[in-house]
Amino acid sequence: MKTRKAGFAKGIAAVGVVALALMATACDEEDSGSDIDSTEEFCASIKDIDDRFQAADEDSSDFEKYKDQYREINDDLETLADSMDNVPEESRDAVAESINWAIKLTDLVDESDSQEELEETFFSEDGIFAEGDALDPAGAEWILDNCDVEI
Repeated sequence: MKTRKAGFAKGIAAVGVVALALMATACDEEDSGSDIDSTEEFCASIKDIDDRFQAADEDSSDFEKYKDQYREINDDLETLADSMDNVPEESRDAVAESINWAIKLTDLVDESDSQEELEETFFSEDGIFAEGDALDPAGAEWILDNCDVEI
């Protein structure tokens, strides 16, 4: 079980990094009407979210604490999703897809009653892990190029 949990934590951490990077794409220099007013703020938010995903996944011994951390991350992901008008039109769909996937991930954690249930759902044949493999890489590329965050 420890090996599977470690693999799950690494999978979630990778997902978090991807989600954050994709969210960074939402940042542009135009005012979006959200709390994010510049590309620099957007990228700082992406970096912060990425750091918090990693911290939560490294210390997941208390599942309720883990869920609380993911709920807080979800709030920031929602703010990024509201900033999509700041993403260049040619990258917008890919970035939105990634942000929505990360929101779906944080929702899954919140809705799970146990670590075991979360892992089963996450890794199921039609689970969110499989969906992550199908994401358009253009969002992550934009985030890396513009925010220097690898997701």
